[in-house]
Amino acid sequence: TVEPIAYPLAGEHITATASSSNTEGEGPANTINGAGLNSDDLHSTETTDMWLSSPKINFLDIIFLLQKGLK
Repeated sequence: TVEPIAYPLAGEHITATASSSNTEGEGPANTINGAGLNSDDLHSTETTDMWLSSPKINFLDIIFLLQKGLK
C-alpha cells in the first residue's frame, strides 16, 4: 500500500500561540481554524483571515502544539 504524504489534522487537535498579533482579529488561531479558505482550499487576501504579527515586536514566532497519540 502507499501511504499519503500527510494526513489532515483538525484544528481542535492543535493549539497555536504567537509572540504577538497585529490586531485581535489577526491572531495565530487563524492559521489552524480554516479562516479564509474556500471550498477549493484557496486562501483569501483579507488580513483578518490570517495571522499578522505586531510591527512593534522585533522577535516574532508562532508555536504549534500538537496533541499526542492521534492516529
